[in-house]
Amino acid sequence: MSRAQTFWLKNNLRRAASQTRWSIIGNQIPFQPTYTSPFKLTKDTPKIVHRLMGLVGLAKRAGVKQVPLRLDEWSGFPVAQAALVAQIKKAQNPTLVLTGDTHNGWATFFGDKLGIELGAPGVSSPGTEAYIPKSLWGVLNKTFARANPSFFFRDVNHRGFMMVEIEPDRATANWVWADATKRRGRFQKGPKLSMPRADLAKSKLTES
Repeated sequence: MSRAQTFWLKNNLRRAASQTRWSIIGNQIPFQPTYTSPFKLTKDTPKIVHRLMGLVGLAKRAGVKQVPLRLDEWSGFPVAQAALVAQIKKAQNPTLVLTGDTHNGWATFFGDKLGIELGAPGVSSPGTEAYIPKSLWGVLNKTFARANPSFFFRDVNHRGFMMVEIEPDRATANWVWADATKRRGRFQKGPKLSMPRADLAKSKLTES
């Protein structure tokens, strides 16, 4: 962010802490850093994964312990991300970050359980499932979870949307899977995350 944007956000985080029960940040790209993990390559593994693992290997040999999954997210700007986390911590107000961009549904803590980031899936735009064969979805999820333990869950194969309900003492996120591109009116309940304002670390995910 620019200096002007950073100053504006800092002031509004401070103002929200004195006037509201929650701080809600609308965000275009994933805020919580995500990292890669070793992935067993086979002849069925897409070329994009082969290229990614090649870059990971180069980074590891160069002494990089944690290799960001994508550099065009906040993962690629660790100083700026850490500075914003520090501002959120200083404001001392329960904070939710609402994020899109990845076209997949997910939820994660950020800042050592300081707040929670919620990822909304795309209604029609393809997500990970468009690039990774179905046979690798399970392996991909396990690999991602191993490298990113802050995540409650990460869905790789559904289209849909996310609904967030904010109450004074609790926030609730519901993911809804909708096959809108193939069949009209077909909906399926996804995970539900209940987030108590008093202690976000005690947030609970319920699978449908």
